[in-house]
Amino acid sequence: MQEVIAGPKDHSRKTIMLMVTLALLTLSLVAVAVTGSLYVAGRDAATSALPVVSVGATVQAPPYQLSIIANASRPLGVAVNAAGDRIYVTESAGSRETKVFDREGKLLGSLAPPDTDSASRNPIYVAVNADGRVYISDRLRRTIDIYSTDGAYEGNLAPPQGEDWSPLGLSFDEEGNLVVTDISKGNHRVLVVNPQGEKVLEFGKEGKGPGELSFPNAALRLNQDRFVVSDSNNGRLAVFDGEGRFQFNVGGGMALPRGLAYDANTGRLYVVDTSNHRIVAYEAQGDRFRQLFTAGSEGVGDGEFEFPNGIALDSNRRLYITDRENNRVGVWGY
Repeated sequence: MQEVIAGPKDHSRKTIMLMVTLALLTLSLVAVAVTGSLYVAGRDAATSALPVVSVGATVQAPPYQLSIIANASRPLGVAVNAAGDRIYVTESAGSRETKVFDREGKLLGSLAPPDTDSASRNPIYVAVNADGRVYISDRLRRTIDIYSTDGAYEGNLAPPQGEDWSPLGLSFDEEGNLVVTDISKGNHRVLVVNPQGEKVLEFGKEGKGPGELSFPNAALRLNQDRFVVSDSNNGRLAVFDGEGRFQFNVGGGMALPRGLAYDANTGRLYVVDTSNHRIVAYEAQGDRFRQLFTAGSEGVGDGEFEFPNGIALDSNRRLYITDRENNRVGVWGY
């Protein structure tokens, strides 16, 4: 075959074709970028069902399992104190206590309300405030029990005056207010209670529509201007503004989202996707949530889960994830 050497006219023609090809490629990449980001529907957007936007994933390096904390019987909730040297884990079987571990996984002790036995209590979620006090929701007793930093029982938090509740998820905001998900019949709402025990905000109600919730398992206040709620039985996250006004839902194939943890330094939100046996991470900044990656899969080996439930983040970006059916807490990091 004879080699063809391009002359000046052929170069010009090829240059034009190359420019056209590059232009088309650029347009394609822009289209992919637009469809690959999660643009959320505002609360005023017209919808006949749920304003859920599917998520286009952007691959980023996920965490990996560093170690495990054993000796927990079907653990559900987990929290870490500010110093990172106390990990609190609620058990839904066995003694039904809240176990206390150090950062190396050594068992230090346990917490349980006095005058109760394993048949009469059922601790679910746990949170630690800035002073080191420990708050634990009890599904069976419909209470929030409080313990001092040294583990002494201080009683339980009464519901707002004149109200009944069935508290579940617990977290603290930057002002020291307790954010509680309430799953009492007909309510399925979020309550914000100040340190004096007074209700300062309430939002959400039971249902499937925009702004409605079905067994919310966790609620976090992000940077004081936004709440995120794991709307578990609706299979989505519900986002509200700082005044409790509904903004949008975030979907994307989650099954029973439960525990939530937020890294304020990176704007990264971690969600426990319980029935899919994994963790889902979102970029939760601005007016959109963008899925970054998933981590974990179903199984009993390293990096695997059997119905994970709760999650906590320490100051060193270590994630503690309760692995219920594997009777352990996975410690993950980067």
